[in-house]
Amino acid sequence: MSPAAPTGPDDGAVDPGEDPVAPTAPESTRRSAPVAGGLRGLLASSTRVTIATFAVGLVLALRDIYIAAAYGRSAEVDAYILALLIPVTLSQVAGGAMRSSFIPAYVKLAHSPSRDRLRAFVESINTVTYAALAVLALVTFFAGPAGVGLVARSNESLGNPALRTLVYLLAPLVAVRGVAHLWVAFLEAEGRLLLAAVNRATVAIGSMLGIFFLAGRWGIYGLAAGTIVGMAAHAAIYAGALRRIGVSLAARWHGFTPEVRRVGPQYFAWLLSSGMTGTTLLIDNGMAATLGEGQVSALNYGYRIVVFAMALGSAGVGIAILPYATRLVVEHRFDEVRRTIRWFLAIIFVLGGTGTAILAGFAEPLVALVFERGAFAADDTVVVAGVQAMYAFGLPPMLALILCLRVLSSLERNDVLPWVALFSITGNVIFNLIFMRTMGAAGIALSTSVVYAGTSAVALYVARRVLAGREAAAEIEP
Repeated sequence: MSPAAPTGPDDGAVDPGEDPVAPTAPESTRRSAPVAGGLRGLLASSTRVTIATFAVGLVLALRDIYIAAAYGRSAEVDAYILALLIPVTLSQVAGGAMRSSFIPAYVKLAHSPSRDRLRAFVESINTVTYAALAVLALVTFFAGPAGVGLVARSNESLGNPALRTLVYLLAPLVAVRGVAHLWVAFLEAEGRLLLAAVNRATVAIGSMLGIFFLAGRWGIYGLAAGTIVGMAAHAAIYAGALRRIGVSLAARWHGFTPEVRRVGPQYFAWLLSSGMTGTTLLIDNGMAATLGEGQVSALNYGYRIVVFAMALGSAGVGIAILPYATRLVVEHRFDEVRRTIRWFLAIIFVLGGTGTAILAGFAEPLVALVFERGAFAADDTVVVAGVQAMYAFGLPPMLALILCLRVLSSLERNDVLPWVALFSITGNVIFNLIFMRTMGAAGIALSTSVVYAGTSAVALYVARRVLAGREAAAEIEP
């Protein structure tokens, strides 16, 4: 993630992937221009990203239909999901930390008079990130089988000879997905929000092609091969987009500049927080594995339709809000930050509540429509629908949590996030143990929703306190 001086198209036309709230003004005016479009521009941008995410979600749903039809709710799918756990968790933790710590620093430097400082910052971050991801990929390759064994000790899939091979095959995804997260963070900071949303379909298309061409001969390995090829194409598209707008991908160490030193604590605070909350994926799947064969698959299938709705909302909230809120903070427009929070919370609970009612009330027919074909039988529909209904209750609080975390990152207060994460992970384990005893995998889903509600309330309180403190400090600045 290393930009040369990022610029728009030479002819001055608006790039199709460009966002109206992004820093696209000429360099002479970019540093002092107010946030373009204001809240109305942000809402328009969020709407476009949401629509694009909806289209991508249809592709992701089609991928899940392909998987369900080809493999059903089987030990083979359990093995694939378990093998994917560690690379997905590690790359998501690292990627979330990149987005939430690097984008605010990037936006601030884009407002400064020196483009050389921006280039030095990005190239230094590239150097550290590439090296760290390479190490993580190697660790995953050599220690992955043992790690999967720790989180799913009693699952029958551990006896599946495909599991170890799948762990080895999918280990490189730690590096590939991590680099993609890094590059998309800079695309978002430069305002290329639509590309960041649309390109997610590439991985799903690769997975479907793997099933279509290879599943008959290679079984579950066909899905794994398609996932790898799709992820590589996903990262390559981001790389091409960055080069086109003048962002360097080179890794060069420019030393511990003030910007690098400032972003370091923000990165590691978010990394710690994400690492803690990211373990909930391992915990939930590991605890589901103790419930017997097919329960891991039920938990994941039950999440698929809900995550489609979550992706729509989180794309509209999470992608656009961070660079926008950061520019408001840089300009000391704290009332606008509060107004943005109020508007988005109202939208979240109206639209999110509607989504919850639909996903929970029509869970069984939705699951039957999407998954019930091939190896996925009517009995599977009943189990998965129960899981989906419980996950659906977490939709509004999850979106509110994303909003609050992005505001805290824009204020460069990621240091409070580990405490929020500690609250979340503790509640996750406690409520899993309470609900899974009587509800099985659906109890784990309900636990997730309850924890989202509590954590979002805590995060909102903290965000308001931090915002008030920052505003008071700004008033006494000379």
